[in-house]
Amino acid sequence: MKATEMLNKIKDVLTATEEVSLEQLKLENGTLLEAEKFEAGNEVFILTEDNKVALPVGEYQLESGDSLLVEEEGLIADLGYEKKEEDMGDKEEEEKEEMEEDKYVSKEEFDKLKAMVMEMKNGKEEAKEEEKEELSAIPQEVSEALAQPAAEPIKHSPEVKETKKPILYSQNKPKGTMDRVLSAINNINK
Repeated sequence: MKATEMLNKIKDVLTATEEVSLEQLKLENGTLLEAEKFEAGNEVFILTEDNKVALPVGEYQLESGDSLLVEEEGLIADLGYEKKEEDMGDKEEEEKEEMEEDKYVSKEEFDKLKAMVMEMKNGKEEAKEEEKEELSAIPQEVSEALAQPAAEPIKHSPEVKETKKPILYSQNKPKGTMDRVLSAINNINK
């Protein structure tokens, strides 16, 4: 086999592509979703003008009435179908009945709760009285020691300021023109 034939076969293998057909569905709000197949375990993306974005975690309602559940970002966990309205109505009625039953407390339960609250209140008052008794039992020596300051107050003692002597450079040098002009200016300012 010639080298050119081998290269052509390699090119054919590398350039051979499988066509993947992607399905598209719309959400209730009109957002376009795309997946290889809308089944559990497949990846699902939101189509935007520029690119594809993985669908965030949550439950979504499709235009067809189906619900799409995403538990891991970009992966379909479940594709459910709309439940019958009758089943939903029965469940709602049961929930309403349970809430109405739990809404009010019976007289006996109210009396029990009231007794519990009173016990708690009495327990707190007794605890306060016990604390007062414990505090009054502190010896007088300890209370006197606590009343006195722990250390003597510190008094301020200002330090003496040092006066700095100005350093005078070249006092004994012969004065030139510049030195005479500067000393004349200096004397005028004083």
